[in-house]
Amino acid sequence: MKIIAIVGPTATGKSALAVKIAKKIEGEIISADSRAVYQGLDIGADKVAGRWKTVRIRGKNEQYFVYKGVRHYCIDFINPRTPYSAVDFVRDATAAAAAITARKKSPILCGGTGFWIDALTRPGLLADAPPSPKLRRMLGRKSLSELARQLKRLDPGRFETIDRKNKRRLIRAIEIAETTDIRAVRVVQKYKVLYLGLDLPNAELKTKIARRFTKQLRSGLIPETRKLVTMVSRKRLAEIGLYYPIVSKFINGKISKAEMARLCINAAYRYAKRQKTWFKRNKKIHWLKDAVQANRLIKKIL
Repeated sequence: MKIIAIVGPTATGKSALAVKIAKKIEGEIISADSRAVYQGLDIGADKVAGRWKTVRIRGKNEQYFVYKGVRHYCIDFINPRTPYSAVDFVRDATAAAAAITARKKSPILCGGTGFWIDALTRPGLLADAPPSPKLRRMLGRKSLSELARQLKRLDPGRFETIDRKNKRRLIRAIEIAETTDIRAVRVVQKYKVLYLGLDLPNAELKTKIARRFTKQLRSGLIPETRKLVTMVSRKRLAEIGLYYPIVSKFINGKISKAEMARLCINAAYRYAKRQKTWFKRNKKIHWLKDAVQANRLIKKIL
């Protein structure tokens, strides 16, 4: 199965490019964003402003998420109380790719969650790493710094890109490393992937992140967070990460609005740099300057 993967750090325009390409080649989009899967995380996750539609097909109701006339999958469908893992994503994205192909459309994978993208396009990465309740209980008693040191020893590559303040993700990464030989994992290639990457120089990227955050504040990020904290525990909020735990501190009067903005922009920029590090390891990615270059490459290859 052929699939186009549009990847890169946050705030580089991946979603807009994916929609343009989808309209040109009759494609549909599979979102690969670890926060956009959750309902209610619209502004903080910078989710595309689509809507769910219901259509009647062969006597049955079929629902799909549509943005600018293009169907999107693996987006806006999980309760934020419910953790959603790479394993869950691979299951749902595989089903979505099959459904898209069955309707003679082209699957387009779009997002910045590099581990999820690798897990889908290199399925052997997760094949030998089932959940281990015993190991999780043991790791759960350790501090963030202890977990980070353990992961660095087991899998230095994953250590460089992971959010080291997210305990759940650290534990899962260690679980995979402990139960799988990272260096000898057998990859079963299911997809022929055309990787297209978008990136910006660091200074320009940080400026764009700051401008986007200002827009997100005006669009209602604080009320969205206020609603979220009534739905999930403090631990779960920390697992969701990025803006939400910081904005909740402002809501609780622990930091000023200016400090909240500074911390959020810095957190997003650090996240973007981790994304860059992750994707730069993939030598198959064609790094693009603009949509024109993307269209030329797609015509040439497809």
